[in-house]
Amino acid sequence: RRERSRSRERGGSPAPPPRKKKQSNWDRDSSGNEVNAGQILSGDGSQAPHILNALVHQAASGSTTKARRIHVGNLPSNGPVDIETLGTFFEQAMQQAGFKNPDQEGSCVKDVWISGEKKFAFIEMRTFEEAERSMGLDGVTLYGNPLRIARPHDYVPPPPK
Repeated sequence: RRERSRSRERGGSPAPPPRKKKQSNWDRDSSGNEVNAGQILSGDGSQAPHILNALVHQAASGSTTKARRIHVGNLPSNGPVDIETLGTFFEQAMQQAGFKNPDQEGSCVKDVWISGEKKFAFIEMRTFEEAERSMGLDGVTLYGNPLRIARPHDYVPPPPK
């Protein structure tokens, strides 16, 4: 095994000296003094717990998004499929199949995203239980096309309670 490249052995230019890493000073104020995380967030640290709690809550709700998302493939090209149509269709299909959670009011479909080519979509359900039940809708027809309903490739199971 060779330790160095051939060009260096033939008398090429010497290797440049290693660069010194620049410090970001993210934890220092303008005068160069160290500051703790609470002071960075709110100036005096008095509101830091509230901000941190909000960030933790936001991260926790975002972590269940992947558990609540389903992939819908084989969307019909001959029908007017848009976000509203697909959301309403899934809402009605979940209701008719008895997959909708009866304890919660409102729509079980939180969000719909359709690809630019309109060949597939991702639907975010209200709860991961409803997302799990929606797998039973695999093969349901929309404008004559049987839809393929499955978990996305980046599926993450819901966190344990």
